[in-house]
Amino acid sequence: MAHDLTITLSEPRFRTYLRAAQGDETRAADLYVANMRLSGAAHESLHMFEVVLRNTIDTQLRAWNARRGGSRDWALEPIPLLRGVLDARGKLGDAEANARSAVRRHKRAVTHDDVLAQLTLGTWRYLLPSRRDAMKRVLWDEALVEAFPNLYGIPVTTLADWVSMAYDLRNRVAHFEPIFSRDLYARRRAIYRTMKTVSREAQAWFGANDRFHRAVEEFYIEWPEHKGSKL
Repeated sequence: MAHDLTITLSEPRFRTYLRAAQGDETRAADLYVANMRLSGAAHESLHMFEVVLRNTIDTQLRAWNARRGGSRDWALEPIPLLRGVLDARGKLGDAEANARSAVRRHKRAVTHDDVLAQLTLGTWRYLLPSRRDAMKRVLWDEALVEAFPNLYGIPVTTLADWVSMAYDLRNRVAHFEPIFSRDLYARRRAIYRTMKTVSREAQAWFGANDRFHRAVEEFYIEWPEHKGSKL
């Protein structure tokens, strides 16, 4: 079995699981499947997380871009400040190109929603303020703070940390990388608490449909040696 997996999965990929299982090839194979199932549950939670995060930010950017003299379709016509932030690392140009490619066969013009759909979780994470970027601070103070009405006294740096933890989880899931060695409780809490800052309704909807929390509980019962992970 281990030899087949080494060939099928590649030796470097399987090595991570073999090391975590202290060289036990059968347990390493079981861990690979357990990680795969965890990732499936995490993907569902990340689906909800990214859609809610995207739409709450989009709502505020639409209103703010218009107040600043631009169009509500900020993804098509961002004012210079927003364009400056997005062009730095927000990938707006890539999203526009991808949107044009996606609608070409339909022979219609690209819409704001077409471009929005092409922007990634990394964009929403990047838009949150940083100490070094004055333009992002303006964007936060004038617009994005309203996207998180239940933030209350929580520092925006904490919110940014939560989104970064979800972003790390999303990247690992999307690239089929191991997540078992991460602090899965912390990542699920980060997603749940971010939902709460958006709205109680979003938090309740997430809680009612989230399988990741139960999947994590079940994983740690079977694999208690990974419960103390601090990554």
